Amino acid sequence: MRGYFGLGKLSASEKSDILDQHKSVYNGYQTMQPQVSNTQPLTVYDFAGDKEGLVVNNKGEVKKYTNMGINEQVETLKKQNAEYKKALVLFKDKLNEVAVFNANLAYATRLFTEHSTTKQEKLNILKRFDTVSTMNEAKSLFSTIKTELGSKTTVTESVAKKISNTPSTSSSTEVLSESKAYENPQFSRIKEMMRKIK
Repeated sequence: MRGYFGLGKLSASEKSDILDQHKSVYNGYQTMQPQVSNTQPLTVYDFAGDKEGLVVNNKGEVKKYTNMGINEQVETLKKQNAEYKKALVLFKDKLNEVAVFNANLAYATRLFTEHSTTKQEKLNILKRFDTVSTMNEAKSLFSTIKTELGSKTTVTESVAKKISNTPSTSSSTEVLSESKAYENPQFSRIKEMMRKIK
């Protein structure tokens, strides 16, 4: 066949080659008189005789169709696609849940480190963050709690300042000496033996 099968016309030999693939001799009863000996065989054309299908490649070669059961494969792939879509929705929900949890954790940690809070206030803050279900809600709750805690007076003393301040008057100038309250007798015996060896 020609290389450009779809663009040009078929030659007579190419057409007969294709038709020959679809014709067969009729195997029915002879309808003429049985005594006539020069009967010509009846040829029947079945243009759908290629039940498996034909494929013409870009070189013009005619081959049998090889994608058998394509409809079954399509149905299988559709089912798999539906399952993947369900899984994707589930994973999106879980990912959103984890993102909200991480945002809540980050905001609560910031509040605890930036502001001095009591144990009860910390518990209340955590309870309020438990009710949050979206990132925007977490952000707005953080801003609200931050303004609430910002209105409280903050401690301005630094630890370094407190440590560096020494008392102006000291009542004791004695040096404290410490002694052992208890020593294991086995250790003391081992020490004595070590002294004797030296």
